[in-house]
Formats: sequence, C-alpha cells, structure tokens
Amino acid sequence: MRSSIVVPPAEHFDTEVLGKHWIPLSVTDSETAAELRARLGVDFAGVAGRGEIDDFVYLPVVVNYRRGEVFECETIVFALGDEFVVTLQPAEPFEPFDAAIVKMGRQPLLTASARGVMYALLWSLNQESDRLVRAVSEALAQLRGEIDAAVQRRGFGVAEVRVALSGMTAIESDLSRIRETLRQVARAARHLRGDIGLRALELAAPMEGLLADVDCVTEHARLEHDRVRYTLESVRTLLDIERNRVVKVSTTVTTVFLGPVLLLALYVVHSGGMPEWEYGVLVASLIAVAAVVCGLVHLTRGGGSR
Repeated sequence: MRSSIVVPPAEHFDTEVLGKHWIPLSVTDSETAAELRARLGVDFAGVAGRGEIDDFVYLPVVVNYRRGEVFECETIVFALGDEFVVTLQPAEPFEPFDAAIVKMGRQPLLTASARGVMYALLWSLNQESDRLVRAVSEALAQLRGEIDAAVQRRGFGVAEVRVALSGMTAIESDLSRIRETLRQVARAARHLRGDIGLRALELAAPMEGLLADVDCVTEHARLEHDRVRYTLESVRTLLDIERNRVVKVSTTVTTVFLGPVLLLALYVVHSGGMPEWEYGVLVASLIAVAAVVCGLVHLTRGGGSR
C-alpha cells in the first residue's frame, strides 16, 4: 500500500530515497501520527509492548546512548509492515540513527525495502551500544587503576573509597541499562530475521552477521559487568578494612593513654594521704610519659594499623 505522506525534510538524509520505506515519527507530531493512522493503519497509541496489529508488527526498544558526557535513555517503537517501517522516536532526527543513515547511503540495497531499513536501524543501535560498552570499559579501567595506585601507596582513605564506590555503582547501572538495550535489539533482530527468511533472502546473510555482532557486544557487556561487580566487592572490602583499622587504632590509642593518665590522676588524688615525697609527682609524670611514648612507638611501627 503506497502513501502520499511526505516525510518532513531533514538536512542529513535524502527523503526521496529513505522516504520510500521509512517514516520517522516524532512523539510530539500528533498531526502526522493521525495521518499515518488514517492512511496506513499505524496506531502507536494502543501498543503497550510487542505485538501485531493489522498489517504492522510493533517492536519497542529502550535505547541508551551517549550525548556528550551524559547517558540518555529513550524508548522507540518500530512498526514494521510489508512496505513501510515507521519509527516512533523522541525527535526527528534521532542521533542514534545517524550511523544507519550513513550506512544506507553506502549500501543502496538497504533502502530498497522496509526490512532493509529496519536492519540498518538495528545495526546502528548495536553500534551505539558497542560504543557505550567501550566507553564504560575505559572508565572502569581508569577507576581500577586509581584504586590500585592508592592501595599500593597506602593512601586510600575512607573518603576515596566512598568516591570509588559511587563511581562503580554508576558504572554498574550504566552496564545494566546497556544490556537491557542489547536484549531488546536482539529480540527485534530475531523477529526481523524470521521475517526476512520468508520475504527478503538478500538480507539473510547481513542479518546473521548483525545477530552475531549483537551477541559479541552482549558478551563484552556481560564481562565488563562481571568485572565491575568484582571491583565493587573489592572496594567494599577495602572500606571494611579501613573501618576496622580505624576502630583498632582508636582502641589502641585509648588503651595507651588511659593507663598513664589514670596512674597520674590517682597519684595526685591520693598524694594527700601518703608520705610526702618531693619527687613523687615528677616520677609519676615520667612514668606516664614513658608509657605513652612506648605506645606511640608501637603504633608508629604498625602495631595498630594491621
């Protein structure tokens, strides 16, 4: 079924080519949404999840991507039909699809059908996920390097541990979100592969390659997730060790100072009932000082920090 709908022009792609089978729909464009509903039967309003309604299969994907230094999270919905793929997306243009547009410009085969366009769009989402995993991997490696360096110089304080713990928790959250995107991309790709096997055999090999790439990125994300969990446990262990060290040092200091101070205090209090000795206070003070010095030497040599 052909439509006379004209896709709003955008500077970064040729609407004469891509508009034949791809209709990007911004969530704020209610006018075009109504026209699509009337002409093609595409209705995103009644779609809560994956499903098939009339001539279209609806496949939602939660997309995580990076804009500058910020991780963004948006939900897009593919509506795949025989002639058109309609994407409900936050805006038009949508940054994660830029790589797909470049790819379709280099491979005209992909713009010849709705399935070819959807393959390119899923490919670009996988590429974006791969880029995110690599960025997170670099951030994790840098943070682990800082932790190792601080531990080796024994200068890793509680405040630093908490900062590292916060960074690790953020990285783990990012990886969880990326893995969810990859899971949904893989699900949509498997559906597309089944559809391609019946209607577009020329895309069968590229689809197998895409699924293999998604599996590779998913495995990389899983490995990084395991690493960050291990590092989180290590950081928490460091925090526990530091807390125990502080408690031990405090206990040792209290023990070292309490005895001499009590000795001196008792001597002063009871000196009135004792035979007067002109050097009594001095001797008691020297004993107290000697005990304190011995305790401090013990601490300095590491007795209270292990």
